[in-house]
Amino acid sequence: MRVSSLKSPKVVLAVLILAVLWNEWISFYVNYVHWKPFHNENLNCTNLLLVADPQLIGYQNEPWWIGWLSRWDADRYLQKGYAYAYAHTKPELVLFLGDLLDEGLSASVLEYQLAATRFHQIFNTGVGPDKQIFIPGDNDVGGEYGWVIPELVAKFDQIFPTTRYTSIPNLGPIDFHFLNVFNMELRPIHLSTAPSTQRILLSHMPVMKAWSNALMKATEINATLILSAHDHTAHIYTMEYSWVEKVMLPGELWTGYIGPNRRLVEIKTPTCSYRMGVPQMAYGHLSLCPLTTDTMAASYQLLPLPGRYPQVFVYIIILIWLLSTLLLNRFNKCDMPRLKHFRAQTPCQTKTLHDIL
Repeated sequence: MRVSSLKSPKVVLAVLILAVLWNEWISFYVNYVHWKPFHNENLNCTNLLLVADPQLIGYQNEPWWIGWLSRWDADRYLQKGYAYAYAHTKPELVLFLGDLLDEGLSASVLEYQLAATRFHQIFNTGVGPDKQIFIPGDNDVGGEYGWVIPELVAKFDQIFPTTRYTSIPNLGPIDFHFLNVFNMELRPIHLSTAPSTQRILLSHMPVMKAWSNALMKATEINATLILSAHDHTAHIYTMEYSWVEKVMLPGELWTGYIGPNRRLVEIKTPTCSYRMGVPQMAYGHLSLCPLTTDTMAASYQLLPLPGRYPQVFVYIIILIWLLSTLLLNRFNKCDMPRLKHFRAQTPCQTKTLHDIL
């Protein structure tokens, strides 16, 4: 490409269009086609989609002049990623693992309603309401830097009901419990009507990394699997006599067995929002396959999302390039001041280096 063509606004606009196509559509699709399906020989497996720390941007912490754009862009990112993740997993159950809103503690009544409405639109929660479980995080009801606020817990349970899960035939008898590590509240979310030995504990805060009281709560109900979030990164913790930590990497598949006679396993899902400042955002895909009344085969993998901040940086560079090109073309129309009546009669031309010499 000739250097002079880089100064053409048409070239810059073409590059901008290509960048928009890649950033807003193609990059999501490229990630989607690289997600690997589970190849389970057992046809009775159940797919679960794990959504962690979306933390929808609120209306107080963003500057007024950029807040509308930040909310619009972050919401679109969440919506596109979730749509692809849902299409890939075809889940029988979606688990939202807390920190659904960023300003749940400080939002006014109107701001909370607006953010909750956006959340339900982004994650399409009106479809299949019996396939979703919501648990609160510290940004929703408090706890990390203060007390858990009962009024916010009641509001959260009303707007994000945690009792929408009824039953899934392939999953078999299984109990779901919720643990709030910050105040040690332990309560059932769903109890199977049939006798169950499989108990999944949902906690926004990682349990095995917390103080021993949290782990005692897990053993109190004989939990066989813990699903957590909060740290915005992906880890696998296993425990027999002591816990062992494993970092989950994109494209990596974890497989294991869960049950009352197996090692306790905790799966921590990373954030799905680029606003958390971590380099890797993803949704979690968990497959549970009952083998016997006491044992289930489990498979877990990350569904990585494209990095958004590099894309925003590309937009900024292209816009600066476009602006500088327009200004240069404007100034090059006349290389020196002329009298008004003379300029009206003589068109401005840009001198070349040959003309000057």
